[in-house]
Amino acid sequence: MIFSPFPSFIRARETLGVATVYLSRQALRDRQQQQVLEILLLIAVLNGGVCLLMAINLQRLVWQPLRQLLEAMESSANDSVPAVNNASEWTPARQRLQQLRQQLVTAQTRATEAETAAQLAHEQVEHSEQTLQHTSQALLATQQLAALGGLVAKRHP
Repeated sequence: MIFSPFPSFIRARETLGVATVYLSRQALRDRQQQQVLEILLLIAVLNGGVCLLMAINLQRLVWQPLRQLLEAMESSANDSVPAVNNASEWTPARQRLQQLRQQLVTAQTRATEAETAAQLAHEQVEHSEQTLQHTSQALLATQQLAALGGLVAKRHP
């Protein structure tokens, strides 16, 4: 058995966490500013990712199928119809084709409106991000001025 001057509870330590000690208020403010900038960067990256995913899914799930449907409808409408004795047999089919074409135009209009709304939302997020950044900078400047005022007040009572 090995002799140790320390009791066993001191030798068998577990790490419960990490604490950071700042030796000055300036170091603490610098760390806070760094954290704010990291958060702003994360917001910007996430914003860009969300917009990119929205654009990709809008293209893949809305625009591409609509284009394919429109092309198919135009090609079927432009194909020569075999001559028949009774033209009224084709009237319901043509009416249905016109209805489908109108529905497609409506769907394209809605998709355009959705894309415009997504762009507007993206611009609003960018504006909010800029506002947050300006507010953060103003808050930091205010804190710095308050700290400077406190130091001056301590020096010249």
